[in-house]
Amino acid sequence: MISARPPHAGPVARTLDPNPMSKDPRVRILPDSLINKIAAGEVVERPASVVKELVENAVDAGAEAIRVDVRGGGKSLISVRDDGLGMGRDDALLAIERHATSKIRHPDDLFAIHTLGFRGEALPSIAQVSRMEIKTARRGDERGTHLIIHGGVLKAVKDAPPVPGTEIQVRRLFFNTPVRLRFMKGERTEQGHVTEAVVRAALARPDIRFELWKGDNPTIRAEATGDLERRVTDLLGRSVGEGMLPIDEVDGDLSLRGLASTPGLTRSSRNGLYLFVNGRPVRDRLLLGAVLSAYRGLLPRGRFPVLVLFLELAVGDVDHNVHPTKSEVRFVRSQRIYGFVSTSLAAALRSGGAGAAGGGAPPGGGAAPIPERRPRQNPRTPLQPRAPVGVHRGRRPPPSTSRPAGAWSGNPCSTDWTRQARSRPRRRRETSRGSSPRRPPLDRRPPSRSDSSGCSTSGPSRGPI
Repeated sequence: MISARPPHAGPVARTLDPNPMSKDPRVRILPDSLINKIAAGEVVERPASVVKELVENAVDAGAEAIRVDVRGGGKSLISVRDDGLGMGRDDALLAIERHATSKIRHPDDLFAIHTLGFRGEALPSIAQVSRMEIKTARRGDERGTHLIIHGGVLKAVKDAPPVPGTEIQVRRLFFNTPVRLRFMKGERTEQGHVTEAVVRAALARPDIRFELWKGDNPTIRAEATGDLERRVTDLLGRSVGEGMLPIDEVDGDLSLRGLASTPGLTRSSRNGLYLFVNGRPVRDRLLLGAVLSAYRGLLPRGRFPVLVLFLELAVGDVDHNVHPTKSEVRFVRSQRIYGFVSTSLAAALRSGGAGAAGGGAPPGGGAAPIPERRPRQNPRTPLQPRAPVGVHRGRRPPPSTSRPAGAWSGNPCSTDWTRQARSRPRRRRETSRGSSPRRPPLDRRPPSRSDSSGCSTSGPSRGPI
């Protein structure tokens, strides 16, 4: 007996419950532990997400120096230490509670965000999927606070040395969510994402000292100079810093500043595009399209520029709450921003002599125009005439007017050297049994006879070739 089965039933379809409401159709409120894990999954995707949130909290706390220590690609240990404003014991205990923050007081504050993150939102999400320790103290306190949280549960509250600032250690990330832990990449890949997160934070604030340590080895050391060019050179390399053009454009309440590479400095991916909106690093398709439109016709296919751009606009014209990690934004006047960024960047490339070889300005001091893209040349130009009809195109006549003996004369009834070479039989390879019979010379031909066109098939004897 053949049972009825839907045509799409396969390994995945067999695992689905045909009647999921048959077990318990009642609606329930999820427990706090499960709610916290869901919230943590939205904010904490990998170790780099933890580093990003903790570094942004340190920046909002007014830190002048931030140090990040990572072990095992962030799986074993993530430590972020800053010298900014610390927290008292009451504030530290509230910071690990959900929906507790020091950044929002009124509903209008959601659409006028001047800071990078909500300290009270990131800490409980991270603490829910890790073993966290917080050591913090304010300037002038006689004692600090040391909190120990395991899986979102407060284990101990201790006294700590009154060192101004905050140090947060995250160990065994995703220890209680094995599914998320299983999907994590190798140590080298996760370390690369952590480095990228620190680089973006350091480019946004050249006035803060940043350090990244991988175990006992320093990976990044960027001093607080306040100079963006110096920060780009320290983080991206000397060759990148020397091949950048300054950008400084203002249009009403919009301003665009930063550094952009010349067409001679490119990369094979978009990892060199560092875009910031009101000081926050973003990955926005609108800004990316505006940047690529400014470089259209200047870069080879598959190559991308290197740039660090800061777009400043009114806080009410941009929404940073589109994505839980604040990496995506939404603009009120998107078309105006697109045109402003594309036009400003293209004008800066022209004024900086982007079309000159090597990406620099010409020796005379004037701005070099951007070269136009030339069309591809057809391999068969008018200077190379086509071969006459009936002649193999690989054997074209020489360009000179004189014609050698035996060349194509244009008369279809004549016998040319090409046809004679084709009609000549090939020699057979000699074998051990003997040689092949010799072919008759070319002058031994059958009697002359005319074809249907009236041309004689026999011709003058040219002798053996």
